[in-house]
Amino acid sequence: QRWVRDVVVPLSLCPYAREPLEGDRYAYSVSNASCADELIADFLDAAEDLLSERSPTEVAATVLIAPRLDGALSLEEFSALAGMLEDQCQDELDPICGGAVGAAFFHPRHVFDGLEPDDALNYERRAPFPCATLLRSTDVGKIVRAGLAEGRIISKDIHANNARVLR
Repeated sequence: QRWVRDVVVPLSLCPYAREPLEGDRYAYSVSNASCADELIADFLDAAEDLLSERSPTEVAATVLIAPRLDGALSLEEFSALAGMLEDQCQDELDPICGGAVGAAFFHPRHVFDGLEPDDALNYERRAPFPCATLLRSTDVGKIVRAGLAEGRIISKDIHANNARVLR
């Protein structure tokens, strides 16, 4: 919670983070997962909960924190798992996510391809513990459409802002 409140929002690292924080609409869930299969199950449970049991006015985003994975999975294994779950989220035929959930994954030792490990821009995807932030695709879509209406591409804005702020 402190990471979102004290780092992500004040530095504007994510345009989706401020509104849920200010409206107290984040759900935080700590996973006891110590392997990929357990994290998959917890992730899908969190996605299902976000979509079915809570209204957008109550919970806008879920942060699934998996502290036991740090050390249990290598960064490469975690990244591969994150990629698989991101693909599943985008699959409109998936019985749980159905294209209705977006996810961003974070790891304490994340390094972008082409960057040195000590490059400050890596903190765009670093967090104190391995975690995933799950958002409703409709909420992300609203922000993307608003940006497009102003002639901006949000993903490029995020990267440019984060490079400026972190470096």
